[in-house]
Amino acid sequence: MIFPILILAVVQTWNIGSAEPIEAELQKFHFEDRTVTLQNADDGSESTVTTADLSMQNRIQLLLSPKFVAGYPSDNWTPQQSHFVILAAVVPAFYFLAAFWLTAALLLKRANPIRALIAFAGGWLLGLLLVGSYVIIGARVGQSVLAISLMGLAVTSFFVSMFISAVYETSTWNGFLVFISHLFIAAILATISAVTVNAFIAEEKLDEILTQHVFEPVGLMAPSNDE
Repeated sequence: MIFPILILAVVQTWNIGSAEPIEAELQKFHFEDRTVTLQNADDGSESTVTTADLSMQNRIQLLLSPKFVAGYPSDNWTPQQSHFVILAAVVPAFYFLAAFWLTAALLLKRANPIRALIAFAGGWLLGLLLVGSYVIIGARVGQSVLAISLMGLAVTSFFVSMFISAVYETSTWNGFLVFISHLFIAAILATISAVTVNAFIAEEKLDEILTQHVFEPVGLMAPSNDE
């Protein structure tokens, strides 16, 4: 069954062909031969695996990983790759916006879509700017990165909550509740969508569709006629 995947953990489970699943960290994506280098979490050994041997879920993990973009040569950038980047930004944004509007409607009893759009877009822009600032500070300081990151999250949550509360003319606490709750609701909406797709489309067929229309066009897998 397919579920939305958040690439937060460094070590992930990788299913490689008929072999036993392994816990490993993705090290690098190699565009030239469409392979990935994995570092085993148990003994630290590295192995190179073709993307064609990965499970569909692992290919999605790779697709969402920064390592995929980092391994893609700039001189081979294609229109399909650009389209994917746009979709990768638009689709999650749609779920988060829908969740934000729904959360505000339920918690604040205000379902104005224009106000939701302003609060959502402004809050996320402010949040990204603040998080980016703290990431830069943490990288330059080089010490107490965890403490700086936690402080950055706290400060970001506070100011984003203030912005949302100002748009909706409510308390900062209510703004915080809307901000936090919409993240969980977005995950629920995405999961419902994934489960619905899985219920109507067999996993093998979905793998075939994704391979033809996503994995191969963006360069994650070699085109079938090249094999």
